[in-house]
Amino acid sequence: MNNIFYTFKWFYLLLILSMLAGAACEKEDFTEPVSVDLKVGIAEGTHAHVSFNGGMVRFKQIWFDGQRNQGGNVYFTTNKDRQIQSLNFSAKEAGYVKRFDIPQGVYSRMEWSFELDELDEDDNDMPDDFDGGLVITGSYRRPGGILIPIYFVVDEDERIAAISQGASESENITLLANKSYEAQLILDPYYAFQPVTLASLQATDIEEDDVDNPYIEISSDENKSLYESIIFRFEKSVKVIIK
Repeated sequence: MNNIFYTFKWFYLLLILSMLAGAACEKEDFTEPVSVDLKVGIAEGTHAHVSFNGGMVRFKQIWFDGQRNQGGNVYFTTNKDRQIQSLNFSAKEAGYVKRFDIPQGVYSRMEWSFELDELDEDDNDMPDDFDGGLVITGSYRRPGGILIPIYFVVDEDERIAAISQGASESENITLLANKSYEAQLILDPYYAFQPVTLASLQATDIEEDDVDNPYIEISSDENKSLYESIIFRFEKSVKVIIK
C-alpha cells in the first residue's frame, strides 16, 4: 500500500512540475519577436476631377500600442533623436519606413500614432519648399482636359493615428514568431477628396514654379478653406493593414 501511495505521490509531483514547466515555456513564447516591416502606401480609388500617384513623408516619432489576448499588452515608441529620413511612395510601390520586432501573439487591437517631421529639402523635388511633413501628389484635370499638378500638404508636427486590421479584416491579428509580416500605413486621398467639387477646384489659387508651370497647393497656408474641409476626412481614413 505504501508503495502505491509513494508511486502516486511521485506521479502527481512530476505532473505538477511538467505543468509548471509548460506554463513557463508558454510565457516565454509570448516574448518571441516577430519581424514586421512598416511601409507607407496610397489607397486605390477614383475621383471625377483629381487623381493621385504618390508622395513623400517624414516621421519624427512612431508609437505602437498593442492589446494581446494573452501575454500582456505591448507598447513601444521610436527614439525621436534617431531621425527617420524622408521617403517616397507611389501608387505602384509602397515606401519602406523601418523594421520592428513585435512580440508574437493574438492581438485584439493595434493602435499606431505617427508624428510628422519637416521634409528634407535636399530630397524634396517638389516645385516649392513646402512647409510640411507629408505631401501627396496628383493632378487636377481642368474642363478641356488640361492637367495641373496638385499637392496636398499636411503640416509638420501633425500627429496621425491609425488602427490596424488584418488582410482579411478579421477581428484579431495573429503574429507568429516563425513568420514575417508587413504593416502598411494606407493613406486615402480619394476618400478625403470625395466632397471636393469642380467648382471648389476651379476657385483655388494657382501658383507657378520656377519655370512658370502652374500647380495647386492645398495646405494650411494655401487654399486653407479647402484644406480644412479635407484634412478631417483624410485623418479619419488612415489605417494600417497587417499582412
